[in-house]
Amino acid sequence: MRKLDNQSIIPIMTLIPNFSGGLFWRTMKASFFGRIETSNQPGNFKPYFQYQIGKNNTGYDLFFSKEPNAQQYYNEAFGKMAGYLPIEISDFLSYHYQAYTNNEEFLHFLTLELAHRIRNAGSQAYRKKLEIAVDWLNTQNDTRLEVDRNAMRVSVRADLDTVLAQSEKEALSPERMEEIVGNLVSRMEVKMNSIIDSAENEIQQITNGFSTGNIKISNPEQEDLIIRFFILLQQVQAPSSNNNEPLRYLFACFSKTDLATFLRMHFEAFRNYKTSTLQKMITIQQERIKPQHEKVKKLEEAMVSFFY
Repeated sequence: MRKLDNQSIIPIMTLIPNFSGGLFWRTMKASFFGRIETSNQPGNFKPYFQYQIGKNNTGYDLFFSKEPNAQQYYNEAFGKMAGYLPIEISDFLSYHYQAYTNNEEFLHFLTLELAHRIRNAGSQAYRKKLEIAVDWLNTQNDTRLEVDRNAMRVSVRADLDTVLAQSEKEALSPERMEEIVGNLVSRMEVKMNSIIDSAENEIQQITNGFSTGNIKISNPEQEDLIIRFFILLQQVQAPSSNNNEPLRYLFACFSKTDLATFLRMHFEAFRNYKTSTLQKMITIQQERIKPQHEKVKKLEEAMVSFFY
């Protein structure tokens, strides 16, 4: 067989049209090698975490030998966080949260970034550290929610004072007063629902990345009974012969929120419900439980007998 010399070899790339700057070639590269739109230009990123250029030092700031690009910066931020103990992770995040000028923007960034990193966590240890960060994030969201609630109360109180002052001047009829108060209540409900939905949507983005179950209920008609069963399980307590002895429940902590989250994350039938909706469903089923019903009494006795 005749050996081809170097000049006879036609580089394969010359056979492909030069579309390197066009849509075709960008799509081909993305198909085979993936595509990263994040800029490689040093310093071209939002500094959610405080950083310095120089030798590594103590403290919560990030340190780089030279100006990093976006991917280097974000990887270092979460890599450094993962190196801390659980209590230090909370302090680390609080430090950068307080230093950044826009708290809401920082929390939104952290929500999206944690959701992505949890889904792609390579090790269980790293995932655990990220979940600690989620706990910190949830605490901040709860705090902000309470602040919004308090602001809403102040706003409604001011509106009511205005209405009362107006009624004294104009002698408003009871019907007109009821209409005005009803409008205030409706405004408050719409605003609060908007705040709660926003917080829930952010939390759901993260929890969707957690390891979840896929329990399927054979008969959809028994979904309500499943909820009632877990409600009764929540209430299991150790038998006591002394009336002065404090109650000892099977679960030291098992709230309605815990149950709603558990159902949503592990049961296919409840996966598309929001946590707040499931909480309402739990309340409805709780009210439908008849403590004196023979089946309920037998189930409660059986669970106490099993655990104690």
